[in-house]
Amino acid sequence: MNGPRLSRARWLFLGAPAALLALGFVWYYGVEVPFWDEWDTPGRMLFQAAGGEITAGELWRQHNESRPVLPKLIVLLHAGVFGWKVKPFMVLSWVLSLAVFAALRRGVPGRRVPAGLLAVACAGLIFSPAQAESMLWGFQFTNLLPVLFVLLGLQVQNEVADLTRQYLLCAALALTATFAFTNGMVVWPLICPFFPALAARRLERRVLILTAGYLVVFGLTLALYFRGYVHPEGHPTREYVFAHPGIAASYFLAWLGGPLTRLGGAAIAPLPLAESVGAVILAGAALALGAGARRWRSLDARERLWLTLLAYGLISGGLTTLGRAGLGLELATSSRYSAFAMWVTVGILGWSATRLPRVAPVLAGGVIALLLPVWVGGTGLMSEMRRQRLAGAFALDLAALAPADPALATLHPDPARVRLRHARLLERGWSAPTWDLGWVPTAEVNPSDGGFYSWRETADGTVLVGWAADPRSREPLGAIFVFVRRGARRELLTGALVERARPDVVAALRSPAALHSGFEEHFPTPELFPGDELEVVGADLSARRLFRLNREPGSTR
Repeated sequence: MNGPRLSRARWLFLGAPAALLALGFVWYYGVEVPFWDEWDTPGRMLFQAAGGEITAGELWRQHNESRPVLPKLIVLLHAGVFGWKVKPFMVLSWVLSLAVFAALRRGVPGRRVPAGLLAVACAGLIFSPAQAESMLWGFQFTNLLPVLFVLLGLQVQNEVADLTRQYLLCAALALTATFAFTNGMVVWPLICPFFPALAARRLERRVLILTAGYLVVFGLTLALYFRGYVHPEGHPTREYVFAHPGIAASYFLAWLGGPLTRLGGAAIAPLPLAESVGAVILAGAALALGAGARRWRSLDARERLWLTLLAYGLISGGLTTLGRAGLGLELATSSRYSAFAMWVTVGILGWSATRLPRVAPVLAGGVIALLLPVWVGGTGLMSEMRRQRLAGAFALDLAALAPADPALATLHPDPARVRLRHARLLERGWSAPTWDLGWVPTAEVNPSDGGFYSWRETADGTVLVGWAADPRSREPLGAIFVFVRRGARRELLTGALVERARPDVVAALRSPAALHSGFEEHFPTPELFPGDELEVVGADLSARRLFRLNREPGSTR
């Protein structure tokens, strides 16, 4: 099984199928619209910049526990040239993932069989559909920066001969990581050149002086980071974990197992399965770290790479548990955490390939087997995210025409904030509408029947369901709109895209073209006055035509 080391080209070739599929996911499922937290960070900063009000304080402002100064600067510079675009940053996340995967090749052992399986397993984890939120949420590129800086720091230690330059470069990388994402501060100890020097018995006076300087800069960085720090509103206190150790332990195990147990594209993984897999991963991590600790002086660069990645993942899991366990166990397997949790499994796989070459293929094969159901049908969460974001983008374009449109809440819990910030960005030219909808409020309704709808009132509001298709071609119409008629005046209330599958409509119209003619819209029940009437119409957005939709018999309105 010994032989020439796996080449960089072959390593990339083995990871290419997963990487290219992930790029396809980003291209198809990514939607050019900011979502949820992005309207706060970097949305607030861009709102200020668009009005000429940007301050250093805004760049320094926390986002949850993070001070993402570097990512904010990147987004600000990009917006100044191209406007506020989120999809380029989804592609950037993919590029960073590819860079990290390529960097892992430095830890590949000189054995082709475990190295080949290692490449496939690592690529399957790094580009997995379990990463849906990191892939399709533009500002999530920040999640990948600390681990990239860890790998760069290890490369500096291996390739830069001058010790002073090593310390300076590693300090610069750790400093940058600290102001990229919260767990960036753990990069400081992980890439400190003192530990390789200690293992090599090079504790001369110069090493001690440089290490002392490194620690001073680390301490000053932490002091700066926590100056004016405020505990994020709505987040559990740190004491919660110590008051509920059982919940904390379950959360940590589920967090570890999440990337391998999010089956069929589910938003979260089954907790018992995730905890069981997490327990196995934790046992493997303890074995690898224990073996590494026993022979720490003789660790080579490859073994140190994998153990450092493993430690990075475990520390990230500890920090996540400390700050998030109180929000609920079910969130432990959330897709966004896969970008951190997967490094524990990757570290175990890589370490086993260097130290346990006979066991490594079995472990890599087991991980690949667990990943298969994650990949097969794994785009379910991505499909839902795409649908939700398209609905939000449509509501955003309707914001000026339907100020009270509740659908805007799909983008952020404070629609008024989104409307205000979007208006300024439009004025500055940093945002642009996806659809031209200005003609809708004044367009005449074609009397031809374009479909049917029904209302269903629930405790949470009103559900509008139905289908809308062109009366002649039977192809789905682009959208539906809901108006309130008050005498001669017609007020636009809300709208929705037509995109849901309706096989029953295909059968009724005898036209396969009508498959995606369905719609479903949820919104608060509108307050109607005597004489008011609700009108639902279908819209051909390209031809700028409205069609009448008929109410199903038995509908509540």
